[in-house]
Amino acid sequence: MRTGLICAMLLLSMGRPAGAETLYNKDGVRLSATAQAIDPGAAVCRVREERHSAEEYARLKPNDGHPLDVWRIDVLVANFSGKVLDYLSASVNVDSDWPLCDHWDGPEASYGEPVTTEPLMSIQRAAGVKPGEEVRETAFVLAYHDQEPSIGRWDIDYDLAPRAATATTAPGAERPAAAGGAPDPGTPGQGAPDPTCAGKEIGAECWMETENQSGCYLWNPNLQRGETVTWTGNCADGLANGAGEGIWNYKAAKRVDKGPYVDGKKNGHWIIRWTDGRVDEGPYVDGKRNGRWTQRTGDGSVEEGPYVDGEKNGRWTQRTGDGLLCTKSWVNGEYQSINCSER
Repeated sequence: MRTGLICAMLLLSMGRPAGAETLYNKDGVRLSATAQAIDPGAAVCRVREERHSAEEYARLKPNDGHPLDVWRIDVLVANFSGKVLDYLSASVNVDSDWPLCDHWDGPEASYGEPVTTEPLMSIQRAAGVKPGEEVRETAFVLAYHDQEPSIGRWDIDYDLAPRAATATTAPGAERPAAAGGAPDPGTPGQGAPDPTCAGKEIGAECWMETENQSGCYLWNPNLQRGETVTWTGNCADGLANGAGEGIWNYKAAKRVDKGPYVDGKKNGHWIIRWTDGRVDEGPYVDGKRNGRWTQRTGDGSVEEGPYVDGEKNGRWTQRTGDGLLCTKSWVNGEYQSINCSER
């Protein structure tokens, strides 16, 4: 999943039938979620033997016949900033307690929307959100009786006003002096590595100029809205080189990457610290994650496994903070399966 402007992992109780859990509230932009159990006992969990290995079926079988409640989850973004949001992207994961039910007897498509167990609720608006406007997403979630669903990972990204394109300094090239001895501002992008991030769409791969070293660039594989970066290390021929810290700044968050660059791309061992407490550690090769990585989250979960050319591949293991040991399978960055047991 791409990380937005603000990203966090929260395990918040969603049991109150009224009122909202505020996930984010800044700049007059508020992201909140509400939950209400609307149909207790509406479905019954059915564990099918043919869908599981013998070991997994034996573990899940006690859940067969367990009642499930339907919850209504509403995610709301409200714009109280007094300005138009020219861009808005928000997503919220809703989780149920493990183990999940993969089939049930009961309402498959009631309430106008299908019910599910782990929805990813997304709000995308590129046309603008007016001052005072609210944008809402609704989902209906099945959870075991007396085990309330919870908010998992969420993120939000937005712009309050248009951004003017910024001029870039050609790496390795000197700008001629204008009349009176003042430096000539030059032509945006002239002589810069191609492509630079100026004017590129969100998610683009591009060369980003550092805020603190004019004419020094480093590789950005996933451009985010409003993103800037400073680099504490050296620059050679317009490209970051050697060990240092790259500090990626957003409107109200930052990510700190510590390790070596070679010709503007990450190479070697890196430690990456996120605002939400997550820490990633492992090797890069030519700007892509390659080799064995460890990912730790603020809730005590530790996940380890291999990257190949920047994508998760193969067998990953996860030790959760609440005592589960999970094995996950990935192919070219696509999640395939998971198997968990108590440690």
